[in-house]
Amino acid sequence: MTTSTVLTIRLHGADNVVVARKEIAAGSKIAEEKITCRDPIPFGHKVATMDIQPDAPVRKFGQIIGFASGPVSMFTPITWH
Repeated sequence: MTTSTVLTIRLHGADNVVVARKEIAAGSKIAEEKITCRDPIPFGHKVATMDIQPDAPVRKFGQIIGFASGPVSMFTPITWH
């Protein structure tokens, strides 16, 4: 699936996640990030734009908002428990 709609918001250039502006279907290309989603991404969820190793910082707003509890693969929604 290809779309020209901007699907995500990058809040800061140093972030390693972007935020879904709407529900994103599996297989959708996020052109501005040069990635394709493997899984559906719910509205408002974060999407890793690079692989994040366990215990590595997750950055949003240019700030560390947490640390990965396990490996996070890019293209996969990040869910907090």
